[in-house]
Amino acid sequence: MKFLIVGHSHVSCFGIALRKQAKNTAQSARSKGVEAAVLQLNTSPFEPNSERLTVSSILARTGDATPVQRRNSRAAKRINESGAYASLNGDSRISVLTPNLEARLANRIARYAPDVIFALPKGNEYASFGLLEYPEPFRVNQNGMHTDLVPDGAAMVPEGVMRANMRLIAEDGALLYWRALRELTDVPVVMLPPPPAIGDDAQIMAHPSVFKERMDKRPLAPPMIRRQMYELYVDALRQAVREESGHFSELPTEIAQNGYLDPRFFLRDPIHANPAYGSLMLGHLAQVAAVITEQA
Repeated sequence: MKFLIVGHSHVSCFGIALRKQAKNTAQSARSKGVEAAVLQLNTSPFEPNSERLTVSSILARTGDATPVQRRNSRAAKRINESGAYASLNGDSRISVLTPNLEARLANRIARYAPDVIFALPKGNEYASFGLLEYPEPFRVNQNGMHTDLVPDGAAMVPEGVMRANMRLIAEDGALLYWRALRELTDVPVVMLPPPPAIGDDAQIMAHPSVFKERMDKRPLAPPMIRRQMYELYVDALRQAVREESGHFSELPTEIAQNGYLDPRFFLRDPIHANPAYGSLMLGHLAQVAAVITEQA
């Protein structure tokens, strides 16, 4: 049984884990009748992955004659059927995948011939709301949030508004790639959520990575806000996938501690997980893939 993991920066831990396993025949998934591979899309030759086009330009070039027309037809369906885009007009811009990326994905999938594909595209978007405090702080009014968790002057955002924002972010990001993969192949494509938010402020402050410049200007949001934004984002992915009768894989409970990423899986980074996480998840994905292929 073969499975392919496709995504961006969050899939790097899987690639490292696979390389480490390959050096140890006893641990190698292949030695157990399972083979896995990783396609990391934020690398050459896949980049650029996407472009932002106006709604009017997309709708003007649909059809089935060329790769661009077929891509635009899928985008038009997304615009017409998803409530997340209800407020857009002809001049609004949305993301679409480049024909080059779609062609390369189709080629790699055909060459590897997986039984199951796991999609872990994007996945950092929730951090734009939850990692750092906004210049004008806000809190999402969810489940009767205690007033002592709301800083003075913070705006209270209705839960429904934030859920709609997360759905729009997901539509223009992870779901865009998940749907394209489903169009490019007949094998099951399973949406995989990113690792949970990190709850340890000291870990994030010690390893700011690409967020350093922003962290020098703005304070960290409280851990519970990071977790809340993460959970709302994953809810958006889960709901969209289920609406389309797709496959969504929950994460195993052992990767989290009190709802946050377990410290065993910290990387020197505020968002990503380490190769130990990748190794544990490879075993989990093998089990999920086995169940899905049995049901097919």
